[in-house]
Amino acid sequence: MANVITWIYFILKSYREGKMSIGKTAKKLNMTITETIELLADLGIRSPIKYEDYLEGYKSLEDTF
Repeated sequence: MANVITWIYFILKSYREGKMSIGKTAKKLNMTITETIELLADLGIRSPIKYEDYLEGYKSLEDTF
């Protein structure tokens, strides 16, 4: 049991530090992305993505289409 809790802690910490994407986090937790987002919100873990990064990604998406 302690190993499972340690593993979950490591996954959540890696996400919080920006070392793991939301998709990879969800996969490692064996959850959907929606479930993972809800878990992160319940735990008060904010996305490590800065607003500028979000805008840059959105701009890239617009340029693609």
